[in-house]
Amino acid sequence: MAGPTLPLSPSSSAEGKAAVSWSKKRDYWLIWLGSWLLRGLVSTLRLRLRHPERLRERLTKDPFIFVFWHNQLLLIPVIWNRFLSASDRPRGRALTSTSRDGELVAQFLDRFGVGTVRGSTTRRGASSLRELAGWLKRGHDIGITPDGSRGPIYEVKPGLILLAQLSGCAILPLSFEFSSSWRLKSWDRFFIPKPFSSVTFTVGEPHTVERTSSPESFEAERLRCQQHMQAQIHER
Repeated sequence: MAGPTLPLSPSSSAEGKAAVSWSKKRDYWLIWLGSWLLRGLVSTLRLRLRHPERLRERLTKDPFIFVFWHNQLLLIPVIWNRFLSASDRPRGRALTSTSRDGELVAQFLDRFGVGTVRGSTTRRGASSLRELAGWLKRGHDIGITPDGSRGPIYEVKPGLILLAQLSGCAILPLSFEFSSSWRLKSWDRFFIPKPFSSVTFTVGEPHTVERTSSPESFEAERLRCQQHMQAQIHER
């Protein structure tokens, strides 16, 4: 039989607190450095906005669900802060996971004025979907990577369709074209634009999801949305 569990000594407790404190400080400086590196990179890019009239129209409409592929995520915080927000609209929010990495992403986005909702848009993430729908009904735009966080690449997950049906909000695809970029060896072949390259930011046509009454019609609606999204892909 196992013996009694001994309480931690004061020194062990102090060491644990010190480790947590150091981890928080390290995360703070990593986020601070990363945000300034991104700002520095963006300052060298020749950024062009395609279809600015769609963006002007969007800022007078009801909230949207912004969608962008996971491998084009890097520039979204800056783009959102610069083009997708307006002084008379509530703060936009992006979905991040409940993991430690999700917490770091949330803190990173906060530096660019983007709020977050922690959770998942899988079918099992019903509470997250209801929370996201609530933010949309209160006037907040929501940002989602429909193929994140583990893919498959360029495949729309069912949660996006459920959210659009719950909220009644339209989906607005966002995409980038890079004249020159690095591609990481990750599942999504993540894009990093090279300094002083050209980047074209495109606001796609809004997509409205229809109500469905069966698994078959739901899957057909998911595929219709996926085809609309995939039409925005620019593999360069």
